[in-house]
Amino acid sequence: MATRPRKPVTTPATRERRVAVRVTVDTYIRAAVAHEASARKVHGWVRNLSRGGMFVETPDRLPADAPVRVDALARCDGDLIHFKADGWVAYTGPDGLGIQFENLEEAMAARLAALLERFSGPDPRVPPPSGTGSAPPRPE
Repeated sequence: MATRPRKPVTTPATRERRVAVRVTVDTYIRAAVAHEASARKVHGWVRNLSRGGMFVETPDRLPADAPVRVDALARCDGDLIHFKADGWVAYTGPDGLGIQFENLEEAMAARLAALLERFSGPDPRVPPPSGTGSAPPRPE
């Protein structure tokens, strides 16, 4: 589970703090969010997703700043894509939970990037992994 100090919780009245491009999901992604301290598991649908986190639509609540483990399954173009991530509850609101990922394992980050690319195309701010394409030109 996540162990670093938590950032302030984002509420509807606070400014946007995302650093990654958020993608509205146009297919169903089922997510289970496990709160280890209480052994509770919350289920819902992912409504938007980024390299940094996700919004899970659910009537259930978890405490703000709670460390969580996300287990999600997406159906995209006939394929099932499964990914897991540690994170924490960055937002709690009337429609669901905002989860910020942290310490995303390389394999899971690659799955998440592939899923995001299927929804929106490549993120222009992220260079391609080495060996998969040309790097942007160096400034002179």
